[in-house]
Amino acid sequence: MNRYRVVRHIFFWLTVATVACTEIKPIDVPGCVPPALNRNLVGTWHYKATSGLIDGAPTTGSLRFKPDGTVDDPDQVLGSNQQQSSGSIIAKLYTVSNESVAIRLATKDQIVAIIFLNVDANTCDKITLRPAYDQSGNYIELTDKAN
Repeated sequence: MNRYRVVRHIFFWLTVATVACTEIKPIDVPGCVPPALNRNLVGTWHYKATSGLIDGAPTTGSLRFKPDGTVDDPDQVLGSNQQQSSGSIIAKLYTVSNESVAIRLATKDQIVAIIFLNVDANTCDKITLRPAYDQSGNYIELTDKAN
């Protein structure tokens, strides 16, 4: 009986050692290699944003980042289109650098505001942006890219 117990213990510890030393590799999702942010951002995205909470819930809508560097923002999540002292906002322009996106709000004559967004995630089906100088945890999550 003791011999049986010893063999069982040896088998158990060999199994534990084998499992513990086995390299765990991440699961590859076939066909999903996110393009560089400047290419991935172009297109129409659905968004969820916490910076404009309505009744405690995130706001949702759509954003279209065009190849020419302009943004269609019908829900004004990236800044109001209201009259500024220098005129109405007539364009929202974006530029991408390494891990950030800059949104410029422009009137007919000048840039009146720049919003800097840090990129938390850039995957095949989601981009998460956070206001660079906001410490309250707000974000804009882009999903369901329509192209």
